[in-house]
Parts: sequence; structure tokens; C-alpha cells
Amino acid sequence: MSRDQPPEQQFPRVLLVGGRPDTQRSFLVWAEAVGGSVLLCQDVNEALGRRLHEYDAVVVGAAVTWNDLSASLESFRTVTNGAPLLVITDAAAAESTSAELTAGGEDFVVRPYDTEELIGRLKRLLAQAADSDSLLCFEDVEIDVRDRVCRVNGELVRLTPKELGILEALLREAPCTVSRNDLLKEVWAGDVERGRRALDVHMAHLRQKLTSAYSRASVATVRGTGFRVAEVRVQLPAHLVLEAAPDGMLVVDAEGHILMVNAMLENLFGYERSELIGVAVEALIPDRFGGEHHWHREQFEESASTRRMDSGLALFGKHRDGSEFPVDVSLSPIKTCQGHYVVAAVRVKSG
Repeated sequence: MSRDQPPEQQFPRVLLVGGRPDTQRSFLVWAEAVGGSVLLCQDVNEALGRRLHEYDAVVVGAAVTWNDLSASLESFRTVTNGAPLLVITDAAAAESTSAELTAGGEDFVVRPYDTEELIGRLKRLLAQAADSDSLLCFEDVEIDVRDRVCRVNGELVRLTPKELGILEALLREAPCTVSRNDLLKEVWAGDVERGRRALDVHMAHLRQKLTSAYSRASVATVRGTGFRVAEVRVQLPAHLVLEAAPDGMLVVDAEGHILMVNAMLENLFGYERSELIGVAVEALIPDRFGGEHHWHREQFEESASTRRMDSGLALFGKHRDGSEFPVDVSLSPIKTCQGHYVVAAVRVKSG
């Protein structure tokens, strides 16, 4: 396709493999309206026999099993010369297939689906393929839409396909607000009801990962409207505060997962920072105390006041090599609009 015109004016050639009769008719009507063309194939084998490198996109709507489609993915990627692949799949297989599909720059829609939404998803894929600049950026966050990866300050941040889809949709509209409904349609396509139940969970995880990467960007909630990416406005970066502390410092969320640590804590417990982020804080406590600590942590969250952790028993930390050492621990709660957190200061007990 020529890159001098918007995608819909580039006369796209689309190969449609199977699909519902109404889907086939809608694609033909859309292609005629934009001056493009659609070739219909009955199954994957017939499609692979075509000159796929001549097409701008391939839509697989045929009722094939995931194992058969998975075996064909590499063949599609090789012969289409990088053209986007849009797959219609079943809800039961969506979660297991999404990682493999999006890893190759493809996309998927879950049955049952809305035909207009399907065509809208194809338009987005065509626009991405036609865009010579495949990067979406905001502050220090960057998404490569071709390789389906996210980086903060040049460092890879591992996001799930849904988290990546959410962030990509927000970056495309940045700094504008994306409504909740538009986000659901964009990321969950034909499975919007499932998305309604899962969006807030994925959003929380996305925010935590951006925070853990010390990003200058975060996702802000626009009450009653939706979400937008926004610059984190702080006078002093949180990680600099932690690094300046004389003790081992860590920040955990309400579920007890480690979000941030400083170098002193790394040295104290013998771990690399990357090994601790996202891990339950109980990993730093001897196994014999793990259950008790979980109970004490829940008690602390209920009372939520700054204090020294003192269970009446000697406290011990567990080094990466399995050895134990006595520690003093102080806890401080933090409440924000994004959730509740606990900051812990850990030092080796003297005497």
C-alpha cells in the first residue's frame, strides 16, 4: 500500500478465510466503499495456497481448532511479508491464544462478535502497518506496536497482552481521555462483558508495573468518564527517597506483593531487584514465620498506623541462600487514590 494516504484511501487488499455469511457481505461492502478488494477462501489450507504476499491483511474466520491455527501461524507470517493477521477465535481459547497471537503483531476477536467492531479492528491493524513510525510514546513510556513490547526509559517492562492493549489504546489518544466503553471495545472486542469484570484488575496491575519501573507516566482515572495517561507530578522521585534511606526499604501493595525496593535491601537479602518485584513479601521471611506474618500484616492494614513491627517474638529475615538473620522492622501505611500500600524499613538487629 502507498504510505502517502490515510489507510482507508489506500485501496487495501484483504484475504478473508471463512467467516459468517454476514461478515463476508460486510467486508465486501466495506472494501467496495474504500476502493479495496476482498478475496474469499473457504479454509486455511486454501488460503496458504494463495499469493499471500500480495495482500495487505489476512482475516481468519474459519472454524479451525487452535492447534491447527497455531501450526499455521508461522506459515502465515512467512508468506504474508509482515501483513497483519486478524483471527476470530472462541472465548474459551482467548486467554491461551492471545499471547502467541499478539507476540507476532497479530490481533484476535472473540466469538460472538460484532461485524462493525471486527472491521474497526482490521482498520486499526491496517493503520498500524501503514504507519512508518511504529512507536507510541508518552514521557518515558514507549510501545513498539510491531514487536508488541513496552519499555520505560529504554528498559523492557513485561506486560500481559491485555495490559499492553490498554496502554496502547491510551497512548494513541494521549493526552486525551479514553472512555471506559471505548477501552472495553478496543481491548476486549467481542467479549466486552468479560472485560467489564476484568478491566479494573488489569488497570491496577498496569499502574503497579509503571510505578515499579519508576516511570514518569501513570494512568489517571477521570471520574465518570474514563482513563488517560498522565505525567506523574512529584517533587522528588520515590525511588530516590528509598535509595537515600539508611535502612533496607521496600513498598508492598495491599495483597503483600513487593512493588519497590532499594539497594540496601538488595544487599541485605542477597537478591537482585528484578527478582523481588511482584513477589510476595513472605519470600523474605523464614517459612516457619510465614503464616504468622500474613496474619500480622492483615492486622496492621486494619489498624493502619506507623509503628515498629513487634509480635512479641524475635523477628528474622531469610537471605537468598536460605540463611536467617535477626531484624528490626518498622511499618508505615500509605493511602492513595490508586490503593493502599505499606512501606517497610528493615535493618539487622544489633546486640
